[in-house]
Amino acid sequence: MTVSLVLAAHGSNAQPQVNARIHELAKKLESSGCFTRVRAAFHQGDPHFSEVLDQLPAGRTVVVPLMTSAGYYCDKVLPRELRRNESFDASKVEITAPVGAHPLMRTILGNRIRELLRENKLNPDDLAVLLVGHGTPRHEASRTTTIKLADELQRDFEMSMVTPAFIDDEPTVQDAFASIGTRDCIVLPFFIGSGMHAVEDVPAMFGHSDVQRRLVIDRPVGMDDGILEIVADLVRPSPETPAIHARNVRTIRLGTRASKMALWQANHVAELLRPSCRVEIVEISTLGDRDRTSPIDALPANGPFTDDIEIALVEGRIDVAVHSLKDLPLTESPQTRVAALLPRGDARECIVTRERLKLSELPAGATVGTSCARRALQVLRLRPDLRIVPLRGPVDDRVQQVHDGKMDAAILAWVGLQRLDLLDAVDEVFAIDEFLPAPGQAALAIQVRADDREVATMVASLDDAATRAETALELNLQRALESTGNLTVAAYAKCGDACYELRARILQKDTGQAHDVVVSANSPDVALAEALDELQHLRPSVEQEAVH
Repeated sequence: MTVSLVLAAHGSNAQPQVNARIHELAKKLESSGCFTRVRAAFHQGDPHFSEVLDQLPAGRTVVVPLMTSAGYYCDKVLPRELRRNESFDASKVEITAPVGAHPLMRTILGNRIRELLRENKLNPDDLAVLLVGHGTPRHEASRTTTIKLADELQRDFEMSMVTPAFIDDEPTVQDAFASIGTRDCIVLPFFIGSGMHAVEDVPAMFGHSDVQRRLVIDRPVGMDDGILEIVADLVRPSPETPAIHARNVRTIRLGTRASKMALWQANHVAELLRPSCRVEIVEISTLGDRDRTSPIDALPANGPFTDDIEIALVEGRIDVAVHSLKDLPLTESPQTRVAALLPRGDARECIVTRERLKLSELPAGATVGTSCARRALQVLRLRPDLRIVPLRGPVDDRVQQVHDGKMDAAILAWVGLQRLDLLDAVDEVFAIDEFLPAPGQAALAIQVRADDREVATMVASLDDAATRAETALELNLQRALESTGNLTVAAYAKCGDACYELRARILQKDTGQAHDVVVSANSPDVALAEALDELQHLRPSVEQEAVH
């Protein structure tokens, strides 16, 4: 059978020696004759992760992340970019664990410490070893391998002090170095390539070592040819060093509603998870799906489209739940948590009409379908001469109801029509400030049991920090204002360059009166406080407890 090997590294566009090392390793492995083809691939460099599979012959492909740990690039970027290859086939592409997490890495580093002790005539009884990794606050797994290795090396060298340190995380290199006192120090750069971090940033962080102790900064660990043995072992999965594809033999049961939209969302999440596990989709009937005639606000549930799925999650009938974020209750159950929010889609609203008209072109008295107070009030704000009629059901069914003449038009989320390939039905897309969406609109939430750390860690790599920050701001505003029962909130937040902008429209259900607010601040807390203060000033009738 044809077997190709891909060595996947972060790489560097600015420092060619980094990628040259990976190409060198690929040539050595190809010369072994064990593979049909061996190629290096990079996030920064040529070929890119998203192109390499298309350059290989058909057949089984093993992708080995030449990275020191799990984390953002290994768990999120690499699988995502590999799926962009036209020839990607999940059943034939295996992604192994990163080389840095292999048990042989402990041996490589231990042998290197012994060599440096001999070469530099260092006293192991008065020695500190700093294992320096990159680290990043955006992905907790990026620190795990470095910390674990440091603990294992500490046990191997009982008379030495082995400490993890990080360039972009805690403990910092400077703090770790200060903690060793007057001991001599060996610095092991836990990096694959001889790039800027390994050969420039790390030495610069030590400055000038004082004369009372010796400082030895080693080459990056990826320069050791022992890494070839790790690659070879990863390609031959064993119980001790299984590949990601084989390691997660556990099947993740993913709970979802049964509508076409919900199944699209579930399959989208399943595809993101499948490089690291098997996924079984479990369809669950919710109250909101069973009762399609009552107004949503009248349904006897906090989350009519989510409660039944959450119960299945808590009871252990599923392991993961996928929801539209805006469907989740504002108060999260202590037994569950949202472990990831996927990058948000386009949150704009749109209109679908029977006669292919824009909102402004509908005749007076035309019927517009929606069962959402926020949408109804904004339609009447723009066209008070129109008539709102109730509209429930799945997205595709709502479009069909309009085309069947049961109403003249309907207001829908644009992203829903995009996901179901129904954009041909859209007659007008509203600008955000013209027709504000629901807080959290167009964001997908992945929910897990609060005590299931294994699944939470697996899912966490899919979390998008910008989406989480923006939707949290919108939902916090909604929590503060909708407690009165007479208000409905439309909101949209955007963050960038340390600036948080929040647009909100507060609508009174009984009068239709609307109040708009737009604030910008350097933190979400300040933006929220300013919005609430401005709305309190504009709306003296709002009860104090509603905004504070």
